This record gives sequence, structure tokens and C-alpha cells, in this order.
Amino acid sequence: MLRSLQRYLYRIQGATNVVRIQFEEPGQRPRVQWRKRQFFLSYWSDRGFEKENLLHALMEFLVPRKYLIAIDQGWNDRDVTVYRGIWSKADVKVAVENHGGSKRFFRIRCRVRESWLARASVFGLTAIAGIGWFSGLWEVAFVAVLLAALSLLVVSVDNFRLGQTMYHVLEVVAKLIELTPVKNGKK
Repeated sequence: MLRSLQRYLYRIQGATNVVRIQFEEPGQRPRVQWRKRQFFLSYWSDRGFEKENLLHALMEFLVPRKYLIAIDQGWNDRDVTVYRGIWSKADVKVAVENHGGSKRFFRIRCRVRESWLARASVFGLTAIAGIGWFSGLWEVAFVAVLLAALSLLVVSVDNFRLGQTMYHVLEVVAKLIELTPVKNGKK
């Protein structure tokens, strides 16, 4: 009994002892595609770094801050997926162009998506509202519509915050491994 209590206390401490992210001054403005919910960043390196260096630094930066990270095995259109809670996730894809010698050009795409649970909750509440509407249970339909709208608002805010966080995290990580931001296609 005491061991299980210690285990739960350890889990609670692990959930609360999170290292806060210290945001730096951004080195570039991201190119944002609002409809696709994604943004793009570009960096230059003269040190011969590859995408694995950037992804490793990204994971080392996010793991102490309690972000769940899933590494793609090569079959999807992403390199790493970063989860923030149960509502949102960010897919990060990195492409590196070799410009001879140790010169590399990094192109990063970060796509913010809602999780499966977020989609299921909004869809389920919408279905309940439809069933309530067609069966004449107006109160049930009204409450389901309100809950679906609230759920959609929470998911949207969480996705926006994750997008902002990922932008700043990518900027911090790029600065840590000494990548130079590319502004408007120029170094």
C-alpha cells in the first residue's frame, strides 16, 4: 500500500516539476499558412549539421518540459510528432539541402493538428445534438451544441498555443545548435 502511494506521489511530482521554456527574441518571422494550420522556418548552417542534429536537439529540449514526443518510422509525412495534452499535436518535418562542403540549408515545416480525442469529442457532441434535434429533445440538443462549441473553442485555443510554443521552441533550438535564420530567402 505504501509503495503504491509513493508511486502516485512520484507521478504527481513529475507532473508538476516542469522546466519552463525561456523564449528568446525571434530570429525570423515564420511563413504561415492559416488554412493548412502550418508554418515554415528556414535556417542556414556552415557547420555540416544534418536534420538528425536538429531533431535530437528538439527532443532534448522538449522532454524535460514533459512534452510527449513520437518519432516517425519513415512511413508518414513527418519526422517527429509533439503532443501537448490530450487535445493537440504538432507534426514537424525537416528537410536539409546540401550546398557543398559543410554548408546546409534547413527547411522546417510545423503542422498543428487536433488529436483524435478532440475530433471524436466534437463529432460525438455534434451527433448528440443532431439526434436531440430530430427527436424533439430541444434541451439535449441545446446543451450538446453548447458543449460542442466549448470543446471546439478549447481545442482551437490549445492548437494556437501549441503553434506559438513550437515556433519559439524551434527558434531556441536553432539558436542552441548555432543555425542562422534565413529572412526572406536571404541569409
